[in-house]
Amino acid sequence: MNVPVVSGMDAFIGTRAWTIPANVKLGSKMKFSITTKLGGVQYSVTSSGDLSISTVAAPITLTSPTPIGTSPDNGVIKPEIVGGQRSFTLTWDAGSVPANTLAQISYTLKDGSVEGAFVGSVDLASGSYTWINPLENVTGVGGERGSAYFIGKEASLVFRPINGSFVYTSYPVVFGGCLTVTQPQLNEVRAGGRYTIRWSYPSAYADILTTVHANTRYLRISYKALSEPATAWKTIVDLEPDVITVKDVTKVTSYDWAVPSDLVPGAQYQFSFTWVYNLSALVGGQTLYAKSSFPPATFMVAGSGPLVNFTKPTAGEVYPINSSMTTRWTVDPQGWDLTGLQMTVSYETADSLPLLTGVITAPGFEVPFNPEATDFSATWTVRPQLAGRLVKIKVELNKTSSYDGGSFKSSAFSVISAGRTGGDGTQPSDYAAYYTSTRYTPPEVAGNASLKDLATVGVAGSNLTVPGVTMHYWVALYNADQQLIKRLPIQSGQSITGDTPADLAATKSFGIEIAFEITQPITLDTRPKVRSVSIAYTTDFATAPFMITVGPPTTGTTDDNLQAYAEYTINLFLSPNTPEFAGQVTFALASRIDSNGQDAAGKFDGEFIPATADVQTGSVKLRLHSATVGTYTFTVKGTSGEWEAVSPPATLIVQSTSDGETIAQAILNFTAPVQRGPEKDPNLSFTLSLYQGLERLYSGTTSTDANDQGTLTTSPISDTTTLKFNETYTAYIKTPKHLSRKANEDVRFTPPISGDIITVALTFPELPAGDIMPGSPTEAPTPYGSWDKVDSTDWSQFLGEIAQTLLTKLADFDNSNSVDSLDVFPFVGGYSHWLESGALRADGIPRPPDAPPAG
Repeated sequence: MNVPVVSGMDAFIGTRAWTIPANVKLGSKMKFSITTKLGGVQYSVTSSGDLSISTVAAPITLTSPTPIGTSPDNGVIKPEIVGGQRSFTLTWDAGSVPANTLAQISYTLKDGSVEGAFVGSVDLASGSYTWINPLENVTGVGGERGSAYFIGKEASLVFRPINGSFVYTSYPVVFGGCLTVTQPQLNEVRAGGRYTIRWSYPSAYADILTTVHANTRYLRISYKALSEPATAWKTIVDLEPDVITVKDVTKVTSYDWAVPSDLVPGAQYQFSFTWVYNLSALVGGQTLYAKSSFPPATFMVAGSGPLVNFTKPTAGEVYPINSSMTTRWTVDPQGWDLTGLQMTVSYETADSLPLLTGVITAPGFEVPFNPEATDFSATWTVRPQLAGRLVKIKVELNKTSSYDGGSFKSSAFSVISAGRTGGDGTQPSDYAAYYTSTRYTPPEVAGNASLKDLATVGVAGSNLTVPGVTMHYWVALYNADQQLIKRLPIQSGQSITGDTPADLAATKSFGIEIAFEITQPITLDTRPKVRSVSIAYTTDFATAPFMITVGPPTTGTTDDNLQAYAEYTINLFLSPNTPEFAGQVTFALASRIDSNGQDAAGKFDGEFIPATADVQTGSVKLRLHSATVGTYTFTVKGTSGEWEAVSPPATLIVQSTSDGETIAQAILNFTAPVQRGPEKDPNLSFTLSLYQGLERLYSGTTSTDANDQGTLTTSPISDTTTLKFNETYTAYIKTPKHLSRKANEDVRFTPPISGDIITVALTFPELPAGDIMPGSPTEAPTPYGSWDKVDSTDWSQFLGEIAQTLLTKLADFDNSNSVDSLDVFPFVGGYSHWLESGALRADGIPRPPDAPPAG
């Protein structure tokens, strides 16, 4: 069938979007043809190859990053960078995906520079995947430089289940960049004055800032009052790429802001950065762009009078208890006469817990103001009671003869208790700050294997690799009852010692314990964290690092002709949670079994095209051919060195080329239960018929045994026997005393592997009864010849059947080979009599006076 897609198309456009009609069946084939005409004259017709309509709609939907125009991601993969590693958690709506649906995730850049790049393997039912170090196919300086070249580039994420059931391609997203905003100090921003807004990029961007912003639309800086809603941001400036980079001559990382004069002194405001990329989408009739925002910086507008600006502490600093802290600040008189000014220094907590305050400068030891000094300071010991709290320093300018005084507070800093609390330091409990990971049970150990060896350790991404901080690690071994067996100290890059064979054999899971020992003040951008700790282990058996599946299809069909073949796709995947594997895998048929469970190695064969593949290639083709009719199962194995993996079973069906040929003879075994009275009629006969459409092609009569089972053998081939191989027929059965019923399944005669006579088995639902009520022995020789009435129950059953059966002759009670008034009449008021011959009389004879009550 030819369906026009588009006409009058410009010959130079080259592409045209077209929606596949809803009436195109899933799994069908289609092809496109392009006809070139000029002035009504046809010049050429070009056709595509066969295209398959996917039989399964993808049951998953990407949810993070969110699409353009939707919060919080607006189409941007914006990873967090910790210790030189990038990380982003992909999430999706798993819908009805069953558990253990393994899939491979990849990404492709729209500009064609990267296609099908491997992201990772995941169980789709989990709904998420943490992508560690995305884009680092070539890691540069600091483990970060390679990814800078991807910023702002449009990409799509592709999910491919290993069973080949569907392929899901996400909506367009872009890879986002990173920057850090410099926090203004208190009272540094003044209404009507100027303030230099500053930001910085990761070091990996330093020499390639033009490349970093190649796909940037602009960098927007905005501000609003802290109390205003998120919709109240006012744009300060949109910095376009040529302004930001100045063609790589000067790297612009600041902007001189003319602070509006209407800002309220003493009020808090925020300014924020939004990185807007070139990728756009039409959302609700409006063009929106992919963008990523960064945490806003909060500041207070300076009030009238002298200004105090703190240089120590700054936001993000962390001080251990009992450490020495020197607070530093500057004083800008702002034209005020501060002669004789004394400054009192104190601290106060700045979190939601109960307020704690304390004096740093005792009375009589205040800090005097000196107009010649560049800054002022006060040194104190951080109190133990402040452990775990956020704290601010407060400097009070005492009242003078010309100034009424005022107070100023620093940014908040953290106080922690992270030193040694006791012991010899060999256990986590010897430290004030220690953490225990979730216990990990190796999947092999959860099966029939046991732990054999713990090898080297790798620690990645700690953000506490600064002077004054020492991190301690242990691996804790647990038995099947989750009781601690042993705790072993570990160090990054070194082998684990002390793990005896007996300990490992008893180990069913293990966890990582980390202690932070902080001995001097540090500055943290985020809370202390370790991105990952990896431990290499081995078990008492080896698991292949790759997996093999067959399909699509998983069931193939071919003729019993060695020139014909059934073709399958053989897929190769990395196994989850295994070391990286990059070797060649060679394929072969592992097993061949026939329908009787016997070895079928001599009954079919095949070839792999090509014979080897690697994980990057991902798949090969398998062609199977046979001259022996039958149904077979087979598996495929892949080997690489010492590794071997075997696929799940798949099916091959070899059909006879005798399709459509007439069947010589067939045996019909059937089971047909019927409704019966208290006594069973031993001579009840069954008539079984086969129809194709409205035509009856076979009919035979027999009786059943005590289990309602019977057998019929069709006559040898003749002019009246036209049953054929691989065609479908409908079977019906009836008795003279029961309504007809259709078989539970259609009949299809498959050519036999050997021999001429084939056998099929049929089952029928229970046949509803007509007249089977027993009568008086004086009225007939047997209870089955008695007179009775076909009542409303039989009439209702007949009405339910008659609509389906008029055309297929299922209500032919008088065996006249047609449904006529003689069959219908008894149900509309007359009485009936089932004769011993099986015919239903319909002459409306009156009820005999000695007949038993009706019903």
